[in-house]
Amino acid sequence: MDAAKKLMRQKIKGLLKPLTETDRAQKSAVVTSKILAHPKYKEASHLALFISMKDEVDTTAIFTDAFKQNKICFVPRYTQDNMDMYRVHSLEDIATLPKTKWNIAQPEDVEKRENAMDLEQSMELILVPGLAFTKDGKRLGRGKGYYDNYLRKYIDHFEGRGAPYTIGIGFDFQCVDEDIPMSDHDFILDDVLC
Repeated sequence: MDAAKKLMRQKIKGLLKPLTETDRAQKSAVVTSKILAHPKYKEASHLALFISMKDEVDTTAIFTDAFKQNKICFVPRYTQDNMDMYRVHSLEDIATLPKTKWNIAQPEDVEKRENAMDLEQSMELILVPGLAFTKDGKRLGRGKGYYDNYLRKYIDHFEGRGAPYTIGIGFDFQCVDEDIPMSDHDFILDDVLC
């Protein structure tokens, strides 16, 4: 299974590499319009998004819309073997976040930020990045298990107090027809938008 996942990661990374900024912007706009029209996004008052890397759907327009609508937004903070979600307040706030050695912007001043685990009720929506997705919610991540582990931990924590709807987002070619091998710890998403 690990070999199959590795091959699929290599294949998708090969498709991502030649993506130009223009292609990325056009493809991101298509996915963004799908997200902004999605009923679960429209209903959500608390949601988690990711600050996109250069080979992911650009989430800037989603953040812009969410802040304009006064939605409360959380973003990931990665440590060696863990991920949590912390609140961000604006695009300006996001622009000031330091970058990790992986060049990922994330909150450092976590003692000053609200952790999504501390909410009274669960966030309504979590947007999830990935390298590949199937229409039935299978996801191939980058191999560290951050989102799989976080989603399980988060849903367990809020048992009986709501559960977030999860949507994987990627470019059109990241939605694959072939099956993605899954292990027991892999999390199946509610929806996928590519």
